[in-house]
Amino acid sequence: MRRTFLAKGIVLCAVLGTVACSRPESQPPIAKSRPAPPDEPPITLLAVGDVNLGRQCGQSLLTEGAHYPFGHLRSWIESFDLAFCNLESNISEQGGETVKPDNRLIFTAPPLAALALRRSGWDLISTANNHSSDYGLKALRETVIRLESAGIPFNGTARFASELYQPTYVRVKGRTIAFLAVTDVSNAPVAGKALERHLNIADRDCLLPALQAAEQTADFTILSYHGGNEYSDWPTDRTRAFLRWAVDNGTDLILGHHPHVIQGVETYRGALIIYSLGNFTFYQGGHPYWTDYGMAATVSIGRKGVLSSEFVPFRAHFQPRPLKERLLRERVLARLALLSNGLANPGVRDSDR
Repeated sequence: MRRTFLAKGIVLCAVLGTVACSRPESQPPIAKSRPAPPDEPPITLLAVGDVNLGRQCGQSLLTEGAHYPFGHLRSWIESFDLAFCNLESNISEQGGETVKPDNRLIFTAPPLAALALRRSGWDLISTANNHSSDYGLKALRETVIRLESAGIPFNGTARFASELYQPTYVRVKGRTIAFLAVTDVSNAPVAGKALERHLNIADRDCLLPALQAAEQTADFTILSYHGGNEYSDWPTDRTRAFLRWAVDNGTDLILGHHPHVIQGVETYRGALIIYSLGNFTFYQGGHPYWTDYGMAATVSIGRKGVLSSEFVPFRAHFQPRPLKERLLRERVLARLALLSNGLANPGVRDSDR
């Protein structure tokens, strides 16, 4: 089933202009900047990492309303043609419960979360992650239905197995963007493998036909990838091999998440690979330290691929906020530079533990 959405237009307001700082000189360029033809305006994309609207954040949604937790960022989010996040929680009706009383690793967002996402301007969402199976198959399907009802383009889970690995298409400025989301980790128990028949697993044989379809029908392909090791500074060899394979087969931009900390960024064969955006609306109280900080990637997309990219450091919390402290911003960006440099120079990897 092909799902096509019309993307929103640009809202000429960027409330975070004062904090969208440029990279320090020590940071290598993440994507080479090349101008778009004058008659072809670039597509602007905002991408953030893990968004958990369950647990305490879900309770705040119920008491504060749909402006929570992104209301203070709405103008900025809407200033981009596309805004992406990884929704790492179901959206399901559980009578006010947003986390299992006996297991805080199983959680769900309340139904109001779909409205909160739509009103805040998110319009490209991954639902493929290890928490897609929380609260069972019924909640997974309810999440799909609620996002469909809200009119939010998403990819990663499906009500029916026959709908898996189908690109989601969005039309932006006369061009077609194909979006796919997969996960390399799942919390579905062994006895519950039926859940995984509703989830895009990072399987090359399953994903390849979808990438080939996207290559034939879209101008640009985005892959959301959930995988790697939690709290690790570096992508695993498995992750790196899989994502490079995806680029070899037509992917132009990869948005990674799951480690809950930022990882490095690299260009490979002209594509941009962001291994982990870190946390965004996923509060872990600084355990480990770097879980408190994530980054928002702002990417400019042209007819021939990624034109440029910049990164905005954020403090991850129930209501994430851009870092205002200059020294802290610079420290996060310097860490991104170090990790990116370490991808090309493995000897750097032990220099800043």
